[in-house]
Amino acid sequence: MLSNLSELANYRIFALTMMIREYLPYYKRNLRIAFPVMLTQLGAAIVGLADSIMVGHYSTVDLAAVSFANGIFFTFIVFVYIRYWLFKFF
Repeated sequence: MLSNLSELANYRIFALTMMIREYLPYYKRNLRIAFPVMLTQLGAAIVGLADSIMVGHYSTVDLAAVSFANGIFFTFIVFVYIRYWLFKFF
């Protein structure tokens, strides 16, 4: 029984390795397109965090306003960069 489980485990590892090799060019292409968008989202999140930290010392109303504006700005920037990078690559 152990030999059958061992063979099954080896087959699954082999199949997974072959699948990764088969789809690796597609993963690279997707990451090439997605990487700028990921950087944009990370940057916008860091800017939003810094804004919240700075404004949080004043009042809750100011913090709510800045958080709302950061959400709108973040959404706008993500769509702008997605549009830019999609039309750049295609």
